Amino acid sequence: MTRRRSRRLTVGPERFRWSVGHRHGGPSGVDCQEVLTVFREKPAGGHFRFAFPLDGAVVHQGGVWRPGAGGPGTGGYLNLNLPGTVRALLDEARASGHSLTVGAAAEVDGRQFFDAVLARLGDR
Repeated sequence: MTRRRSRRLTVGPERFRWSVGHRHGGPSGVDCQEVLTVFREKPAGGHFRFAFPLDGAVVHQGGVWRPGAGGPGTGGYLNLNLPGTVRALLDEARASGHSLTVGAAAEVDGRQFFDAVLARLGDR
């Protein structure tokens, strides 16, 4: 998986690191995915991966759109490179019961949070 160096995200007293990558042949068997990985910085915790299977051309690394949409500008687009998007995904995952506890590791299909994240961000 290709990945950039991690960036910092602070949520209240918590500090996280996150990175965006692109992979082929992930655990779900989908050929092409954008992957956002978030992990707790201190105290050290687990990591959480949001995998977004791509159904078309990649506009740029980290660019994902609503399933069935024709691409950016056609009904819902997320840029995984933006801290606000990362924060919204983390908030939605935590609200649905996921955590980043020590030793925990999870991967989910990020599309399940898509509409809720768009609502948090103001559906742009």
